Amino acid sequence: VGLAPGGSGYALYKLDAATAAATMVGPSIYTNGLAWDTKRDQMIAITSSGNFKTIDLTTGTQTAIAGSGTVLSNNNGITYDSNDDLFWMATYTNGIGVEKFDPNANYAGTAYTTVGMHTCIAYIP
Repeated sequence: VGLAPGGSGYALYKLDAATAAATMVGPSIYTNGLAWDTKRDQMIAITSSGNFKTIDLTTGTQTAIAGSGTVLSNNNGITYDSNDDLFWMATYTNGIGVEKFDPNANYAGTAYTTVGMHTCIAYIP
């Protein structure tokens, strides 16, 4: 599953693992990051305004689930930490490098200042 230009903006696509053929799932979707929540078995997206949404992988429909409490305009990716049940986001807004979000506390965010600006993030268990 991934996002790519299509239709009137970005669209959600599924990739066939054997052939790499892309099939559009839902049009007109835009997000700054996607992460798979293994505990809740759902795709989570974060928007540039800091809102969390679930994404239906059959239709591409987005459903708002929470605001982050912090609006960061330069979100650059999100990952899910299955060990601690947290989401982590990379950013380059105002010296903040990483922010964590707790899905058990309405996705409340905590910012961490790090060295440099970050453009992607990954969780490795």
